[in-house]
Amino acid sequence: MIYDPENKEVYFSTEMIQSEEDANASYEHFKAYQQECINNPGSMFKNLMRDADGVPSNAKTAFGVITSIAFIVCIIAATLCIPIKKYEYIPWIIGALMLVLGILPFVALNPKKASGFAVSALCQRIGGAVSLLGAAGLITVHFLYPKDNMTLYLLALLCEIAAVLFLAMLVQTIGYVKAPKTVYSEEVNATCIGYVRTYISNGAHDAIPMFLPVHSPVFEYYYGGTKYQAYYDLLQNGKDGKIPVGSETKIRIDPASPGRLYGDNKNLLSGPVCGTILFFVAAVVLLILLLI
Repeated sequence: MIYDPENKEVYFSTEMIQSEEDANASYEHFKAYQQECINNPGSMFKNLMRDADGVPSNAKTAFGVITSIAFIVCIIAATLCIPIKKYEYIPWIIGALMLVLGILPFVALNPKKASGFAVSALCQRIGGAVSLLGAAGLITVHFLYPKDNMTLYLLALLCEIAAVLFLAMLVQTIGYVKAPKTVYSEEVNATCIGYVRTYISNGAHDAIPMFLPVHSPVFEYYYGGTKYQAYYDLLQNGKDGKIPVGSETKIRIDPASPGRLYGDNKNLLSGPVCGTILFFVAAVVLLILLLI
């Protein structure tokens, strides 16, 4: 992610091991940014829509809004079908959501410039294809299973949804594991010039939000004759770094978008791996219930 001194989302300092004074300054900076976001929600939204080059992306904004609205509307609509017992509408609603999510990877502009940890365009498109097949599968289930046996009908729908989610999580897991070779494939020499730090939410206790510190070294390097200052696409847990400021090291970047830096993604893998296992078990159990 390109480092932009004007982006107040992160706090910059040259301390590898943070002093108490710098830690306090970092937290005060974070609280000030939170307050600014509350006072100016448009500014916060603009920061969220920055691409990997640190530039607000109209395309990302549009696709983000479309995806968010589609997801919320479809989930609410599908949920409302249960109390009114209009179960036959569920596959059409969820299928429409899968259709939108399946189309986006094929039509999104500059997918490699999206901020955050990246997987290959091929992996994104495979995930989109899984979603499209899932939409087709839901409609197929709708016509194949008789509505007079609503229990069997709902089991078939849930089994198909679980199978699609299993495949989607599996593709995502593979994409994360293969990212160092498929996305962050170029190794370059870089100098650590400092650290950026911020905080992420860790739930709430007694209605008080709890925040954990995250950080990343900021590297200065040249690629293709251009100088870059950037930090990891995935911030690391904790407040203290491991790379001395001023030292040289090798980093992995995305040659298609040189502002993207590879950081350790082990923590990121836990979600997709757990999801893969959970939805696989759910699909198998539901399939067994269908067959007995």
